[in-house]
Amino acid sequence: MTAKIIPFPTLGSVQISEEDRDLLLLAADEMIARGGPDLLAQVLGGMKSDQVQAADGTKLKSFGVLSDHTPGEIQEKIESLIEEDLLRVEHYWDKPLIVHSPNGWNRIKDLWTEKTLSSLASITGDEGLIDLLHQIERVHRDVKIKVLEIIMKNKLNVTPHVLEAWRDLEGKRMQRRIDETIAAISQP
Repeated sequence: MTAKIIPFPTLGSVQISEEDRDLLLLAADEMIARGGPDLLAQVLGGMKSDQVQAADGTKLKSFGVLSDHTPGEIQEKIESLIEEDLLRVEHYWDKPLIVHSPNGWNRIKDLWTEKTLSSLASITGDEGLIDLLHQIERVHRDVKIKVLEIIMKNKLNVTPHVLEAWRDLEGKRMQRRIDETIAAISQP
């Protein structure tokens, strides 16, 4: 009996769709400054290695999302994002860490803004409000500001009690922005 040889893809042989690119960026965002490309590939592939366990990788939303891909394909997709300058690898002492490039950070802000706006729009009563507030708590300040600007500019129909509940979680500056947004969408 002979061993089955699975060829690793060569550079440029793995196509990366816009959806995969966004999925990889969101997965990398969960792991920013936690580990390098190898750890990210293991998490995406659903491996339960010691390295993944030590980084609490099994608890991440992105754990195993590319388990139907080969390790080589996953590595190639990550390398593609690095080549496109959406992600970077910085070395701290002897440890490589995945970080956002400026272009990658801009895309991540857009993705989190879309997700947050979608979540805000889906809340009508108290159902799901706690989960939404936990999600908003973890979102970067820049994203929160962008979300509020879009709500204000487009006068999106967001229930005021949701914004008021969000307001209670924030510091004074963000509370002021939320108050301005509530006032803007309340005016005819």
